[in-house]
Amino acid sequence: MSEVAALARLDWVLAWRRGVIGAAAAVVLIYVTLLRVIPEAAASVVMPYLVFSDPAALGFFFVGGIVLADRSEGTSAAVSVTPASPLAVLVGRVGALAAIGAVGGVAVAAGSGLSLRWFTFVPGVVLTALLYTSFGYAVALRARSVNDYFARATVWSIPLFAPLVAVGFGIEERILALWPTTAALLLLGGGAFGPVAAVALSVLAVGAAGVGWWALAELTAARREGRT
Repeated sequence: MSEVAALARLDWVLAWRRGVIGAAAAVVLIYVTLLRVIPEAAASVVMPYLVFSDPAALGFFFVGGIVLADRSEGTSAAVSVTPASPLAVLVGRVGALAAIGAVGGVAVAAGSGLSLRWFTFVPGVVLTALLYTSFGYAVALRARSVNDYFARATVWSIPLFAPLVAVGFGIEERILALWPTTAALLLLGGGAFGPVAAVALSVLAVGAAGVGWWALAELTAARREGRT
């Protein structure tokens, strides 16, 4: 078993014990029920926002608490003295939490019964989960408490989420596709097709990679400064 697989398995076990997977399953069940009971026209409008704001964003909501719990329990210190590189730790943790969120997002969409372009939706939800989780992890590595985490995350998230306001003003799709979070919403809504989908996927992939690089830099610094 590789370093990344072993670390991801550890995070899945901890996520199960801490109730993260149970919470994700409950959210999926609630959202699927909601989408099934409201009219299909309303469900098609609401679904991408639900997937974007919760299942896909699960890593963002939980990673702060997980990192701080690991720090207090000594799990991070134990991992830091292993031969595992910061990159392996990052890929294992972000991959594990993003996978839970991505599976939840796909489950909500599948359970809704709506017709979607799955070839753009699935990559969109995976990349969105990676973007969110990497972002939360980078912020959490600097946080001293859960309250400090959410305070920092709120400030850092303003440029990330502010462009979403443009969605409500009917800005042209090609313009929306030029920012990672709005590109994600465009893909999750199933409205992207052809060149617009290609642009949105490319921008979202670059955004996720850039935020992942930031998280790796924060993790490397945290190890060097003894904050893990």
